[in-house]
Amino acid sequence: MRVYAVMLSLLRVILLLCVSTCVAAALRVTDLETLYDEHRWFELRDAIDETAPALFRGAVACVFNDGSRCEKTLRSVIQAAPRSEEAAEARGLLLSLQLRQGFCDVSERVGRPGNQARDRRRA
Repeated sequence: MRVYAVMLSLLRVILLLCVSTCVAAALRVTDLETLYDEHRWFELRDAIDETAPALFRGAVACVFNDGSRCEKTLRSVIQAAPRSEEAAEARGLLLSLQLRQGFCDVSERVGRPGNQARDRRRA
């Protein structure tokens, strides 16, 4: 009878640990979602690790101009569930990165000495 009581107590402790871990993980994702929704990028960057959802990791990579990591991570989000809300968010982030990169390429080209004169001659 005593062994049964010890086993029951041990089972309760294990169950409590499992439940608290699940609740903590759910709260963590909720906290990350809040940081993402509020565009608190520096705090989100500090809060994520490799176990964070790929959308958040990809968003941080995009915001901080890590283009290769951004594309790789967000394309995996899209491939995992192409019709999901997360995939739509990932597409928007990728588009934003591509527009920024294109704008940088154009502004660099136009800003170089000599290119403006050459462009005027072509016009």
